[in-house]
Order: sequence, then C-alpha cells, then structure tokens
Amino acid sequence: MNDFLHDPDTGDLVIKNGDLVVGDATDQHHTDIVIWHKGWNHFDPTIGVGLSRFLLDEGGAPGLTRTIRAELERDGNTVDSVSIEPDAITIIARYE
Repeated sequence: MNDFLHDPDTGDLVIKNGDLVVGDATDQHHTDIVIWHKGWNHFDPTIGVGLSRFLLDEGGAPGLTRTIRAELERDGNTVDSVSIEPDAITIIARYE
C-alpha cells in the first residue's frame, strides 16, 4: 500500500528535495496498528492493538497474537502469520 512515509525513529514525515516521500507503507501501517490504542487514530478510532497493554501481562502472547491478527484483518489485510519472539513481532500480511 502506497502512502506518505515517516521516519521509524522519530515519526516525522520523510521529505526529500522539498517533497513528501511516497512509497510502500505496508510495514509502517502494520507497526502503527500494533502500537496504537483504540481511539488514537481519528480516522478510525476503533482500530488498534494497544501493544503496551500486553507488555506486563504474563502469558499475554496468545491473546496478543490473536488481537494483532484480528486488527490487521479488520484493516483489510490477508494475514499469513503473526509470531511473537522475546525481542520482535513478525507479521507476514498484505493488503488485498
């Protein structure tokens, strides 16, 4: 999915030669959906996993995996897999 790109470290829009940069933002969208809490996106206030809710929850990974899959599918993705590792979340999904 093409969209305006933002810097993953700062969240600022990427600007080159005075223009906003447009590119494949699929991973960017996936990351946003996982981080956002419900209500953070004013265009669709019902979308978001709210990752921080799961961080201190013992045994929260099965619920987290299920929630990520559901929210990505609701946003129009076909989700092939979601895996949770101690230091990463791997999502294989695409917009149809």
